[in-house]
Amino acid sequence: MMDLRKLIYLVLLFSLCHQAYSSNILCVATPHVSHLLPVVQIGKALKAMYNHSLTIVASDHAINSPLLRNADNHFINSEMLNKLNFVETASKITEEIVKGNFPLFKMIRMFKDICESILQDDDVINKLKDTKFEIMITMPGLAGDCFNYIAYKLSIPIIHYGPFYDAFYHGIPLNPSVTPEFPFAVYGESMTFFQRVKNTMFFYAKPLVTTFVEDGSLSTRFVPEKPYISPKELRNHVQFNLLDFDVLMDYPRPSLPNTAFVGGLNVGPSQRLNSDFQNIMDLASDGIVVVTFGSVFKAFPADKLRNVFDAMKNVKTLTFVMKYGNESRQEGNIYVRPWLPQNDLLAHKNTRAFITHCGNSGQYEGLYHGVPMIGIPVYGDQLYNAERMKNKGYGLYVPLLSVEAESLTNLIEEVVRNPTYKEKVSKAAKIFKSRQGGSPSERAAYWVDHVIKYGGSYMHSISAELPWYIYIGLDVYSFMLSIAVISTLVFVFSIRVVFKFVCKKKKVKTS
Repeated sequence: MMDLRKLIYLVLLFSLCHQAYSSNILCVATPHVSHLLPVVQIGKALKAMYNHSLTIVASDHAINSPLLRNADNHFINSEMLNKLNFVETASKITEEIVKGNFPLFKMIRMFKDICESILQDDDVINKLKDTKFEIMITMPGLAGDCFNYIAYKLSIPIIHYGPFYDAFYHGIPLNPSVTPEFPFAVYGESMTFFQRVKNTMFFYAKPLVTTFVEDGSLSTRFVPEKPYISPKELRNHVQFNLLDFDVLMDYPRPSLPNTAFVGGLNVGPSQRLNSDFQNIMDLASDGIVVVTFGSVFKAFPADKLRNVFDAMKNVKTLTFVMKYGNESRQEGNIYVRPWLPQNDLLAHKNTRAFITHCGNSGQYEGLYHGVPMIGIPVYGDQLYNAERMKNKGYGLYVPLLSVEAESLTNLIEEVVRNPTYKEKVSKAAKIFKSRQGGSPSERAAYWVDHVIKYGGSYMHSISAELPWYIYIGLDVYSFMLSIAVISTLVFVFSIRVVFKFVCKKKKVKTS
């Protein structure tokens, strides 16, 4: 009896100690489902491994998503975000891009509006202050460093996550002749001369774009109770970077100690399919092709959408399961559903290919399950992602505005029938799953916990603090060029003086 009491006492003591070391972690990012899904997976790993709790500031659109609804995380619903209705704004911007325009300023304004609406939401800010968070995880990007000011307001350190690799932003030494510049480089790492010229121009232009996007008034407007801090100074407070890249899908990239490559944050084992999808998958013995395009599908021109359907109908031996519209229906060999359990369908033994818009998360799910891909990229990093997928030999792609029924049919036939694509992506999947250190989300959770315990300042490089002209070596190059020019001028002047002296002496002798 005494032993049982001791055992119960020890269990309770262990439980209390475990809870004592748990931490509250905040996530504030663009409330798009595809942007939040990776950090939700990190949150699950943090809970399972360290009993830490993750709280995410989001809108109704994200919280009610089937992908996030059952997540083991806390959500704070921002009414200001709900009023903003950024989903409709994003759809309109996508429609403009599909038409051939590139509304960069509208995109920047949209992301800044999202961030500023949270900073202006007193109800949310008060809830965040009351919770007392240890650290904030956020995604940088076109919103500039706006989200960082939420952490500054709460006096907590920052961790960045997501598919955002910017050598200047992170202070990473980089050679643009060998590393394609994300997300502009629609070519592989084996660049031609003019591609290297273009890549170098992108590399040197990025610091100027970063400086242009920065808003120096954020500190004064939203954190007036604290000393002014510029976006670049605040950026130096970022403790760690969790980059959603992996060399199996992307290219080899240099990094610093405060950076971890955790590509495929959203991937994981499949769940059991419901009876509807299970029947479709099991009966399609000749093969299934999973078709999803995320939210960009709403902006597809009618003729391009018709070409996609026609191409699928042309490949009669295959069955297509497609996410589209609001109702379930069947058109010959095409099963249309308003929502798909994408990860679970890709894991099925009968899946032969994956037609995708080449979002970062979707690509890693395809890689994880060893499924060849056909890309139809629309905008943003999707073209870059499609090109890297092609360079790796995992599939082929055609840009949305170039989609024709016949050419897309040929692409599907090539990727499904040619075993090379399946062999390469299957090998990559085996390597991905065989690595030590756990899954990408578990490795990310380790670093979050590590920074909570020890901080990340000891991994910080001075390179992140340098002005852009020093970072790219402009001052050194200018100095060396000045020395070269001055030396050349002195040399030329000396030659002229000597030449005149010799000529004058010859004239005297002649006389």
